[in-house]
Amino acid sequence: MHRTRRILASAVLLGTMFALAACTGASAPSGGGTGGVKSGGNTITLQNIAFSPTSLTVKSGDSVTFKNADQVPHHIVVGTDDLGEQQPGESKTWKAPKDGNYIMKCLIHPSMQGQITVGAGGSTVGTAPTGGGPSGGY
Repeated sequence: MHRTRRILASAVLLGTMFALAACTGASAPSGGGTGGVKSGGNTITLQNIAFSPTSLTVKSGDSVTFKNADQVPHHIVVGTDDLGEQQPGESKTWKAPKDGNYIMKCLIHPSMQGQITVGAGGSTVGTAPTGGGPSGGY
């Protein structure tokens, strides 16, 4: 009986891990790849007043889509690029410029922050929020 419960719990955990990996676009590394640099369909989900994933590495010229899966709006800034307010269910796209580290933050929710590394990284563009931004009461 206990063995059956452990097997069932392991199967549920494994299924949950695969589902989470699919939602975040994560995949198992393959040999001879690009050193963790993804290209193409990069998505960051805004959910539970957080970025998921909180960090992402892409190539210069790649697009990153921000999908608002929360029930509240967000106002996303990446580096110095203001993507504007984003309503629930809405998506916005940011195009990765030259190599560097780009701080991403929500002006409505100062605790929401993360980083996008373009190429090999380099100097950081943007600053982490210090609080005191617009308050939407969320």
